[in-house]
Amino acid sequence: MKRILKSVAVFFFCLLAAVGFTAYRTIKAYEDIFAQLGIEKKSAESYILHGFMNGKLSSPKSIYGAYKWNTGKRKEALVEIARLVKDYTASDYFKDEYIKMRMKNMMREEDYREMKMHVDMMKDYISTMEKKKKEREAKKQEVDEYTLTSIQSYYNQKKQVEEYEAAKKGQPEPGFTTVQGGFIAGRLQQFLDMSATVDFDAQLRKEGTKMVFVNPEYERKSEDWKKCYRAGKELTGEAQRISREWIEELKVKKQ
Repeated sequence: MKRILKSVAVFFFCLLAAVGFTAYRTIKAYEDIFAQLGIEKKSAESYILHGFMNGKLSSPKSIYGAYKWNTGKRKEALVEIARLVKDYTASDYFKDEYIKMRMKNMMREEDYREMKMHVDMMKDYISTMEKKKKEREAKKQEVDEYTLTSIQSYYNQKKQVEEYEAAKKGQPEPGFTTVQGGFIAGRLQQFLDMSATVDFDAQLRKEGTKMVFVNPEYERKSEDWKKCYRAGKELTGEAQRISREWIEELKVKKQ
């Protein structure tokens, strides 16, 4: 039987860490919900900052007591935290902090020029490769690895060039409505991709004083994966729903 750990509450921080939240503001609702979780201001700020900068799901042990909450209360807390994070990530302060990080992590000017030259030169060649790829797929023929890798590499570099150009101009990344939109969507997608692989039916067994997965492969999974497992299918599903809807809100609407 699956053990319910004292960690259902960590899922609230899973969502926060996935989307990023760089600093604390005095918001009544924020104070209320985290006071109930037993989290001090400095502790919350530290864990959330780490999650934002590194894309890792982290949480203090002080919130483990929330496992006693019923499912309805957990969902309400999750929705409220998500709302607060959405409001905060839309703020000028968050945008400014993101721009600082974005500029710091950009490629060098000379690397940009070299990559842009390569992308421009490869444009027609990749277009031809894509056409041949579609023809082979239409005939249900296998597409060689070189073609697939070349196309993927081209679009990865093209994206880096576009992101660099947008950052230099202080503009949103292509396809997003705000400067920070692409980054937030990336963090959300990171969470969605990881949580989609969680086996919530996985069995546990006792080993000494610890509970471990019956399947040894699951013991090698990341801490983020295990935290979502502990949070449970229902709460994880709710955060996945929130994340998918949020990503769509961040995108430029097609006419």
